[in-house]
Amino acid sequence: KNVVEIAEIILNKKSEQVSTGELTLAEAQAQALEELEPIRYDGEAGYIMINDTTLPYPKMIMHPKQPSLNGQIMDDPKYNNTWKKKQNLFVAFVEVVQQHGEGFVIYLTSKSTPKGVILDVPKLAYVKLFPEWNWIIGTDIYIGDIIVQSMNEIKEAIRAMRYNDGSGYFWILDIPSKYADIP
Repeated sequence: KNVVEIAEIILNKKSEQVSTGELTLAEAQAQALEELEPIRYDGEAGYIMINDTTLPYPKMIMHPKQPSLNGQIMDDPKYNNTWKKKQNLFVAFVEVVQQHGEGFVIYLTSKSTPKGVILDVPKLAYVKLFPEWNWIIGTDIYIGDIIVQSMNEIKEAIRAMRYNDGSGYFWILDIPSKYADIP
């Protein structure tokens, strides 16, 4: 959510510049995309994407990892990959922001790993409407990565815990699980 909020700050600034006459709408949008495109997080894996709210199928405004999608109508059946419903991912984004202004969408996608490509890996997208331009700001992360990150944070917190005036500590026994290889 924080990453999308950063993008929203940039868009708000550009929208204000349109309101004051400093920029035309086209200039503001172009400048906003230039500023958003290079933003990366999570070891370069995370990025911000923008699509519009057009139905029946939205148009990709900016996808920094797949620029060939920019300007494309996102109606390819391969995007019918939302979890459980198999609904078009980008239509699901529009529905979420129309109903709530923002929200989460789970979908299935492929993931490249050192061992090869894994199919149908769950990913969590967070999307938020920028109503001034009818743009949807979004980012996503593999759910397995969230689990690993959370487990590491929990381990660090437990590692730091002490009792008995600091002489007692906790330890974790790591037992292999049938879920150990979830991407």
